[in-house]
Amino acid sequence: MTRGVGYLAFLLASLVLASVARADDVPPEAVIATLPFDAKTEPNTIYVNVAPVESPPFVLQLDTGSEASQLTPRAARAAGVSVRRDKQDPYRHGTRLGRDVQFWVADRRSDTASTSSFEYGLLGGEFLDAYVVEIDFGARSVRFLDPSRYQVPASVQTGDEAVLPLRIDGHRPFVEVRVEGRPITLLIDTGAPIPIWISGAAAKEIDVDPESLPELGAIGIGIPAGKTGSRVAEVAAFELGGFRFGPLPVVFVPHGLYNAGGTTDSLIGYDVLSRFVVRLDYPRKRLWLRRAAEGGIPFHGIDYGPMHDDGVLLRASAPKGYQVVGVRPEGPASRLGLQPGDKLLAESPTDGHPLSLSDVMTAIGQGQHVRVARKINDTWVDLDLPDDPVLKPQTAP
Repeated sequence: MTRGVGYLAFLLASLVLASVARADDVPPEAVIATLPFDAKTEPNTIYVNVAPVESPPFVLQLDTGSEASQLTPRAARAAGVSVRRDKQDPYRHGTRLGRDVQFWVADRRSDTASTSSFEYGLLGGEFLDAYVVEIDFGARSVRFLDPSRYQVPASVQTGDEAVLPLRIDGHRPFVEVRVEGRPITLLIDTGAPIPIWISGAAAKEIDVDPESLPELGAIGIGIPAGKTGSRVAEVAAFELGGFRFGPLPVVFVPHGLYNAGGTTDSLIGYDVLSRFVVRLDYPRKRLWLRRAAEGGIPFHGIDYGPMHDDGVLLRASAPKGYQVVGVRPEGPASRLGLQPGDKLLAESPTDGHPLSLSDVMTAIGQGQHVRVARKINDTWVDLDLPDDPVLKPQTAP
């Protein structure tokens, strides 16, 4: 009996060790640096502190969609950079990888602040493409691997892994995917916070009519060059390296995203990549994927399945909770009275106790009361749907 239990324990331990070895097939000497996602990382973004050990932080957003590393003037000054308007060559900053990152400061229009609505510092392709870059979304870490000591294999044999060819253009990686069964090349953009963006021209090329797809809502997309409108629609099928997903939300941008998506002006972002452990082998132009998360592709980090069932599309919106991007006509959310622009408050309408997003989605699906913040006459008002007195016409006594 004891011998049997001991053998079983040995067998289980062997399986665990084999699993660990398989999960981490990178030799230790190939790891140049392992950087955790910065604690201040916003939803669906990857920020890492690249500063040398025991030096002041130099936190940048890992952005494979950006050709060069770049900071806004205010972000640069906050990092201790002395910004000079007349500087003609890139700035430099040491990193814990033993190699300086060269970057530009976006001071063409202003040397005091960003010309967009947000401040940023980007770690772009000119730095990244010297490495094999591994992003483990589950472990919330980035490893920089020495390409002379590790390379993504040309092929794999397991069902939960895939290797695909990359096209590197302007230090940016592109990969072929399938949307509704039709091939299209998309930019791999870790700086894009939502799943898939496809331009109007690219949609026509793959014979997809966004107007004929179930509409989920519209969203304003902020990019350094400005903002552009869009249509969020549901696509039945998406495939990356043999991994199939669907249904899922796709952002169709009629006029594209300026200088954001290569020749197709289209890209895949954080939500798609977060389903995998990703290795970008820039020198050998290979992409390695290992499926690491169950379920479908989320939208802005939120599970799309319940949103599909409830007829609502949400995005994270701190500190008030979750903003309603769109409401499907005749769905549970519509019958409850939710409207685009509402902010779901994760608290009970009866006692104000905190609720999980899952609880709120269940309440929507079952037609129960939910609490939202809604802007009425330029003032945010908390409402209890579906029958808040504020929404009812007032009759004279």
